[in-house]
Amino acid sequence: MPSELSVHAAHHGDMRVTAMTRDYALNMDHPQKPGEKGSGLQPLEVLLASLAGSSVNTLVLLLRRTEQRVRGIEVDARGVLGGGHPAVFTDVSLEFVVRGRDVDAGAVERALLATEQYMCPVLAMLKGGPRVTTSYRIEEL
Repeated sequence: MPSELSVHAAHHGDMRVTAMTRDYALNMDHPQKPGEKGSGLQPLEVLLASLAGSSVNTLVLLLRRTEQRVRGIEVDARGVLGGGHPAVFTDVSLEFVVRGRDVDAGAVERALLATEQYMCPVLAMLKGGPRVTTSYRIEEL
């Protein structure tokens, strides 16, 4: 069944933009000079945040199905920008930390593979774009 998402964005001078949807707002900025502090996330940081949030939620969902005793999962997303214009990610890495008790590494690997190959919608949107690599480690609690 098709569905639609929508976002409204408003420019506020310089490179400041507020994106709004439902009852939420996200401030974005792109500093003009190196070292200059912006007033929000840069748009490409928002893309990384979307990827991090979607992939970690997918991994959580899949690991719950395997009844793993996971207490928490975190992910660090890093993107390498190419040198040309427009600046686009050439490589993206996702490093997951899975915390729990007696978590089976094989279950994590299978869930991560499913996340990468067909379950995560943001990863699916990036197919054919940057090279995306994933890694994980398990921390016993």
